[in-house]
Amino acid sequence: MGANMTKIFLFIVVLFISGCGGGNMLPKMMPVVALYGDSITSGTHSEKYDEWIPTQWAVSPAQYIASIAGVRYFDYSANGANAADASIKPDNSDIVVIRFGVADAYHGTSPADFSTQITRLVGEARAMRKLVILSGLPKNAFNNTRALDVVMRERATALGVPFVDVFSLDYSIADLADPLHPGENYSQRIGLMVAKKILEE
Repeated sequence: MGANMTKIFLFIVVLFISGCGGGNMLPKMMPVVALYGDSITSGTHSEKYDEWIPTQWAVSPAQYIASIAGVRYFDYSANGANAADASIKPDNSDIVVIRFGVADAYHGTSPADFSTQITRLVGEARAMRKLVILSGLPKNAFNNTRALDVVMRERATALGVPFVDVFSLDYSIADLADPLHPGENYSQRIGLMVAKKILEE
């Protein structure tokens, strides 16, 4: 087949694929999600809370969320992490999920300071052209997360970003792995809410 005939043949193939909607048959790039947060986000808990002997769920929250949402992920969560010490990484993630607040509440971060740090993190992510999702805080035995959950909700509204209303989940003490951390079932129920929000975006 001559060079001109080859070009004509390829042109016809392209037209055929386009006309058949073949573009939808091509593999779609899987989105990448980056999760930021504390031990609640990393799925850490303690079987002997007074001595803080940490254990992590066999399927971490990041792994669970990624499997439900069908995404690749980075997990930047860490035990005891707070919003003030965090920064958004210049990676190839498309979506940033910010789940700080429980460690901040435990360490006494004021709502005003927390609001400032969440605003900063959202700004950093947007400067890198990433979609941001803010997650509310889960409940615990200390009953100390409501104030910062309100901040997350308010920041999501003010900044125009999607919000995951974790605080609205039904809850009992039996849902906890220790006084601070969700048990595996409670953690996965939260993760399912986050995954659904990722899929909506």
